[in-house]
Amino acid sequence: MKKTIFTTLGALLFVISAFAYSGGNGSELFPYEISSKADMVELATNVNSGQAYTGKYFKLTRSLIGSTDTISTTIGNNTYSFSGIFDGSNYEVAVKINSTERTGLFGNISNGTIKNLGVSGSITSSSAANIGSICAYATGTNIITNCYSKVKINATSTSSGGYYSIAYFGGVCGYIYSGTTTITNCYNVGNITTSVYGTVYVGGICGGIPSTGANNKIENCYNTGTILAKTTNTNTDAYAGGICGSAIAATPIIKNCYNAGNISSIRSGSLVSYSGGICGQYGNIQNCFVANVQITNVNDAPLAKIGRVVGGTSGTYANNYAYGMITLNGNAISSTNANSKDGKDAVTANFQDQAWLTTNLTWDFTDTWIMPGAGEYPVLKFQEAALPPSANVTVTVNSSNAALGTTLGSGIYARNSSATIHAIPLANNVFVSWSDSNTDNPRTLTADDDITLTATFASCDNSALLAEIETLETANTNLQNDLNTANGTITTLNGTITTLNGNITTLETQNTNLQNDLNTANGTVTTLNGTITTLNGNITTLQTQNTNLQNDLNTANGTVTTLNGTIIGLENDLSDSEAEIIRLQNQLNECSTVHLAKVKSTIASIYPNPTTGIVYLNTVNNVKVYSQNGDLLQEKTGDSIDLSGYATGIYLLQVGDEWVKVVKQ
Repeated sequence: MKKTIFTTLGALLFVISAFAYSGGNGSELFPYEISSKADMVELATNVNSGQAYTGKYFKLTRSLIGSTDTISTTIGNNTYSFSGIFDGSNYEVAVKINSTERTGLFGNISNGTIKNLGVSGSITSSSAANIGSICAYATGTNIITNCYSKVKINATSTSSGGYYSIAYFGGVCGYIYSGTTTITNCYNVGNITTSVYGTVYVGGICGGIPSTGANNKIENCYNTGTILAKTTNTNTDAYAGGICGSAIAATPIIKNCYNAGNISSIRSGSLVSYSGGICGQYGNIQNCFVANVQITNVNDAPLAKIGRVVGGTSGTYANNYAYGMITLNGNAISSTNANSKDGKDAVTANFQDQAWLTTNLTWDFTDTWIMPGAGEYPVLKFQEAALPPSANVTVTVNSSNAALGTTLGSGIYARNSSATIHAIPLANNVFVSWSDSNTDNPRTLTADDDITLTATFASCDNSALLAEIETLETANTNLQNDLNTANGTITTLNGTITTLNGNITTLETQNTNLQNDLNTANGTVTTLNGTITTLNGNITTLQTQNTNLQNDLNTANGTVTTLNGTIIGLENDLSDSEAEIIRLQNQLNECSTVHLAKVKSTIASIYPNPTTGIVYLNTVNNVKVYSQNGDLLQEKTGDSIDLSGYATGIYLLQVGDEWVKVVKQ
């Protein structure tokens, strides 16, 4: 027993002694716990001294933000790399780094994984060749997923001594040098500004993927930061892209991504610069969109190396879209080809519509993307927990039957603002209620969340209403007759049951008497054997009759139970029928009032209709003009109203208490 205790205690002490940082031993079950700035500094010191932590696990246990926790060291440098698995646990690390080597929270990773991590703060450098908020430089097989950057990156140099001949800067990863690196479910909102003496590649997610970096992938990522790639050397190039500066290799895929940040590239000499909404040059780009942004290539007057999706002409493009009014160096470019460097024209509302994105770009809104609110672009699902309530909400009002009435008031409203909705019956019809049973019309509600309401209308065709009431009353009479019949049947059955119970009682009495006679007879067995036999036969007969009567009684009781259920159903149907009759009678009464709102094809006080411009009224009145979507377009008091500035179509005019359709030609 003592030996067992000492062995267990020794093993426990060994495990405890193996733990490092704020806890853990680097295994998947007990990852190293990073809970302080000191832990991060220790990790950087060890990696930068050659300890790669290959296959070791790390877990961030809290956010490291604020002045006392801001990180100024880089994990990995020009010589040594990190090869472990770092899980940020959805926490954020603030950085303030100014370095001359590969610069980012992780400067160099090789066969590593970084996930569930956010980085904020700033990175500046006057000589680093690779900068990325999450990682600056990647080789081997790497995974970067569920990460984001809010880091402001500023890289500057004024002489050839300041930078390498080629530099790569990215919001998430600076440079994918070789091997296979996948960047998925990541975003950047930080601005990246460069002005360097050398060729420069800048992207919102990744700076560049060179020709040795095949089979890499950037998928389900987005950028909203401003991207500026500027070279001050007359013999070097500049590449700027919303997602990637350049993806030269044969098979790097950029898929299901979008950019909503301005893009600019500037060169000084006779060489080239590239600007693209998704990628500056090259790339295999699929199912991406570019929002309403400005894209410039300062020294590309012919627009040869600038594009809404890709700046250059090399690469593969499939099913990409761009806002139709994007300007390239101030020039609006239109395209109907989704497989071109400029993508296919679309409008902002398309990019803010989950159904459109699912249908046209096949984006996944189950596990990957979500819509944060009306009038906003999609964000990644892992952001959902941190999202504030949307600033806007959508109010949708529909008509139950467009032939009977229309509605006004659908639109996007500021959250918690007031929205007024209208249900407008067409001629000879009446508004009944909204789908939530409210009957106010017009109705003012607080737009505190997305809501859809449907207005129910009914016909005011009196003959039809009377016929419907008559049909219901006939059905009501039939239901009452069925109910009376069922009640009568129950009364009869109750009488039968009483009779059966009496017969059973009589038989039981006879049975008792016979049994008494049998007992008496048994006293004189020899003489009365014949009598006993007779009495036994009589008892058997009475028992059979009793059983039959009991069966009849059970059948009668079952029939009563069934009829009771039928009666309850008939009573419910009768109640529903009476309620419908009352509703139709009320509708008939309402249709008879003089206050019925109607939309007419014309009224005598308005002319001309159709019109090409001004509509005149016979008298001065208050006039409101609505679109068919219910938007209030104009309101004035006078004897005319000008529609000449509106597109051709049908408009609704409210003149005092009357409504009229006006056709604008």
